[in-house]
Amino acid sequence: MLSVYLSVLDSQEDKDGFAELYKQYRHRMYHIAFAVLKDRNDAEDAVSEAFLRIARSYKKISALGCKKQEGYIVILCRNTALEIYRRRKREAEHIAGGGELLESLSFEDEDSSRLTEAIARLPKEHKDALYIYCIFGCSAEEAAARLGISKGALYTRVSRAKAELKKLLRGDEDE
Repeated sequence: MLSVYLSVLDSQEDKDGFAELYKQYRHRMYHIAFAVLKDRNDAEDAVSEAFLRIARSYKKISALGCKKQEGYIVILCRNTALEIYRRRKREAEHIAGGGELLESLSFEDEDSSRLTEAIARLPKEHKDALYIYCIFGCSAEEAAARLGISKGALYTRVSRAKAELKKLLRGDEDE
């Protein structure tokens, strides 16, 4: 992973300095992130994201004194972990709220085929968002990246897809 961070830096001097900083702080940053997130994978993500931010701002960070640099890195890591915690919490709430439609239906083979037909009738952009985010279970960031849209646009498309599915399924029941 270190090579990814080093690729962001220009000079060999910066790369050497960053490598030293990485070796010095990686374990401490992991413990800070884990204390916030209580999840190994999320803590590793937080540390990776924090190191990428450090690499992008390395010139400014390397100019700080030792104590200020340490404080900056610790705070950056903590804040990055908190951002991930909040993001995961929002995603969990969104997924929990989004599962209502699928959970409200008890699927027999007939109901399942009706749902599949209703999904097929959705506009392509709504159908793609629904499949990638809700059905395949990708994270919001990953789904938005795959679709080339923002997270907000993804949530909007998924919400509209669910509303349209409700209409289509109710309409099918009335016929």
